[in-house]
Amino acid sequence: MPSFVFVEDKGDADIPIVWAAEPDGAWYIAFCAYEGHGLMKRLDVSHILVTARIGAGLVADLHDIHQVMLHEMGHALGLAGHSPSHHDIMGAPPRPEVSGLSSRDRNTLKALYARPIGARILGARRD
Repeated sequence: MPSFVFVEDKGDADIPIVWAAEPDGAWYIAFCAYEGHGLMKRLDVSHILVTARIGAGLVADLHDIHQVMLHEMGHALGLAGHSPSHHDIMGAPPRPEVSGLSSRDRNTLKALYARPIGARILGARRD
């Protein structure tokens, strides 16, 4: 499984976290931005953009920011889709009682990282 290390110099980060003053487009609290490599058929995470605002200038609370950042890190780690369950951090909002990765989130990450590089896992299913 991947691990995380905070770095002092932003140039040393594999996944930069960038703060924005206001949302841009349809997203609000955070957004995982990809950069495509067409010939290689590969996407890399260019950054995660965070604004911590929920429309109309309202500021998100720490619980919401934590949930959304976990969700966006899931995308950054390769979970491109969304879970059909609101009990998973990779489920679509609202996720009222979710405070971390569910067992299904963990199992999906394990399955993804057990596959050969370039393999895809298609479709979410209900347990």
